[in-house]
Amino acid sequence: MKLGKNRIERTKVISTNLENNSSPLGTWQVEVAGKQIPLKIFHVPIDFPKYRINNGRTLSAQQEYIADKALDEKFFEEADYEAQSTQEIQHELLKRKIEKTDKVNIIQKFKKVPQKEPLMLTNDGFVLNGNRRLCAMRVNFYSDKNKFSNFKDIQVVALPHLDEGQLQEIEAKLQLQTNWQQDYSWIDRAFIYANQTKLGGLSAQQIAARDGKKVKEVNETVNLIPLVNSYLDWIGKPRKYSEISDQEFSFRRILENWDKLKKPGERDLLRNVSFQLIKNEHSGRTYIQIPELRKTMPKLVDGLAKELSVEREDLKKLNEKIKTSEGDDGVNIVDIAINVIETEQSNSKKRKNDMAFISQIRAANTALHSAIALKQETSKLDGLEAQIEEIEKSLSEIKTFLIP
Repeated sequence: MKLGKNRIERTKVISTNLENNSSPLGTWQVEVAGKQIPLKIFHVPIDFPKYRINNGRTLSAQQEYIADKALDEKFFEEADYEAQSTQEIQHELLKRKIEKTDKVNIIQKFKKVPQKEPLMLTNDGFVLNGNRRLCAMRVNFYSDKNKFSNFKDIQVVALPHLDEGQLQEIEAKLQLQTNWQQDYSWIDRAFIYANQTKLGGLSAQQIAARDGKKVKEVNETVNLIPLVNSYLDWIGKPRKYSEISDQEFSFRRILENWDKLKKPGERDLLRNVSFQLIKNEHSGRTYIQIPELRKTMPKLVDGLAKELSVEREDLKKLNEKIKTSEGDDGVNIVDIAINVIETEQSNSKKRKNDMAFISQIRAANTALHSAIALKQETSKLDGLEAQIEEIEKSLSEIKTFLIP
């Protein structure tokens, strides 16, 4: 399977089509630098375009590939994007993503429906938008060229020359037109934002304004990556992002509560105990328990220090023991943490119930004073004596409670 013509041929074909004013297939609108411009739709062979390696949907998958193959961490950054071998890796990553993680398997979808939207290419023939669709059409076409001959030639549009920042902006706006939350995993969204700041040169403020989000949310999303990497390194599975696909809210809760603790040792303890919860607690409620760790921090330190035979003030040593606890020892850390949380929640509930008694008495007293203030000669008094008797009975019960 040939995955893309050579650069000279691609550039020549695209340049010729951009210069040709006729548009028998129509045009496709796209926003560039705040302006809507019509891009001419034209046909190219299915082996014409190249996958865009710097593609948001596969950034986390690329990192897993690096880990699996024990490659240099800059493997994809420094790869030859024109090389057939690089394109084959990207093709397999896209195919695996479609088949394993996407909610809709578009390989199966394209067995039944034709191409409806053109792929969007850069001026040198890389796919800016439509990499998964290209992968799906190629899988089907090369599995049976006669049956899927409709994919021999595919519809594309091509952008004029743009810098990386402009390409990132267009890609981001196209992402927002999809169901951003559903179509992209949370870790992919984090990598996309990080990529847009690193390669696209965008600030968190610019991204927030463009996507209608708060700057804090953008920064937090980017900061998920080093936190997640720290966790995966700790469990001995670096870059295996599929391991934490269902733990977005747990990691977000760590970040949210991290800044609310003033002592570095307590921050480390929040992270380390949270990591143990994520690894060993399978109730599905880890993200609820993490804020409680912060709220019960003094009691948590007391309980863990006692159990692990560490001086309460020696948070460095306590953190080291928590961090290195494995197997049953790690489960024990979780049990202690949950026990502290549940005990404090029970005590808090009891305190609220204790306060509820006196609060109700105060409310009753206030209501009686308000009633007295409203009395006048024309007030209707039907049933008043019965009410007074009930009040006196209640007061008698309260006095008996106070003086047994």
